[in-house]
Amino acid sequence: MAYATKIVDSDGNEINFKDNISGYTSNVGTVTSVATGAGLTGGPVTSSGTIKCALKSETKSSLTAASKGTTSSREYPVGLDSAGLLSVNVPWTNTTLTAGTNISISSGKIGVANVGTLANKTGSNISVANNTAINLLHLQNTTSTTDYTLGKYILIGNVAWSKNQNGFRRIYFSSDSAGSAWNRYAQVQTSSITQNSSDAVYQQVYCIRSLTSSPSHIYLIGYQSSGATLTASYIGIQMIRIA
Repeated sequence: MAYATKIVDSDGNEINFKDNISGYTSNVGTVTSVATGAGLTGGPVTSSGTIKCALKSETKSSLTAASKGTTSSREYPVGLDSAGLLSVNVPWTNTTLTAGTNISISSGKIGVANVGTLANKTGSNISVANNTAINLLHLQNTTSTTDYTLGKYILIGNVAWSKNQNGFRRIYFSSDSAGSAWNRYAQVQTSSITQNSSDAVYQQVYCIRSLTSSPSHIYLIGYQSSGATLTASYIGIQMIRIA
């Protein structure tokens, strides 16, 4: 079964769009003015013109816009700024950071400044006379020599004593080259030993020390009581900055 659809006017007259039925006109009107609302510019247009968005700049960017996201609470509406131009107000918090003590900020990266840096010095084959304290190794921060920057350090001293000698061995850190008792810190000493021909003695001493003013000195002092001259075949100081 087929159905036909007709369009009629209020009087029941069928409307034929091919004919100009009495009461209808084919005259075309003329728009004399088109105004522009908020966020648009170019109006009013009275004859011809262009209506467009009110933008801060119409220069095409060389950048590619990011893809539309799907994260909630990240959709910001387009509004008008104080000049009536289209803008998007994106809320943000100032994340400019100021470096604190021993903190570094470089190229957007936060790091620990100076901490963990090493200062190392080694020596060898220093003769130590019986019952004599001697400076085995020296590091300093002075106007003339800077072996380390000022700060707080873990100090580690290592000494290897030659074989074939009895007696005891002692190593310690000091702030003066003579190893005066009042300037000593972090001492380690062996008990009296009897060595055979194949044994050497290895000693290690360590401490935490604040070296915050210049001039400052670190001396690794060695002492032995073998009854004869003894050689320190290896001497080393390692400094690990922690503050």
